Amino acid sequence: MISNYKIKLGYKIWLELSDETGNYPIIGEQKIDLLKKIEEEGSINQASQVLDLDFKKAHEMLQDLQDQFRENKLYNTERGRLGGTNLTLLARTIIQTYDLLNSQISNYAELVNTILENADNIQERLKNEIFIQGKLNKVK
Repeated sequence: MISNYKIKLGYKIWLELSDETGNYPIIGEQKIDLLKKIEEEGSINQASQVLDLDFKKAHEMLQDLQDQFRENKLYNTERGRLGGTNLTLLARTIIQTYDLLNSQISNYAELVNTILENADNIQERLKNEIFIQGKLNKVK
């Protein structure tokens, strides 16, 4: 029965590149999480382990992302025993932009869900009022 369920606003966001031929999704939550872990861990390998991602899959995700930005590098990798991976300013800016948008949309979704919850409460009170009025009318 539908009355046992509540409607809530859910969402997913991603960033797109846009040109005259259309919009192209480039980054969503999974790639953002990967970039954040690389920033924290300093290594693609460590980040993929923490996220429980296959290293090859993580590397493919990064390559796909890098291909979208062409000559604008997102990360630098240093080889060797003391090597690691560092994000560029562009990658950090993408993360910040995504997080800001996600925060704002989350706040909006919270507001909408509060409105929906209040609407449910109002609707329930109206049903109860109609039920009580119906009982009172039968008594008269």
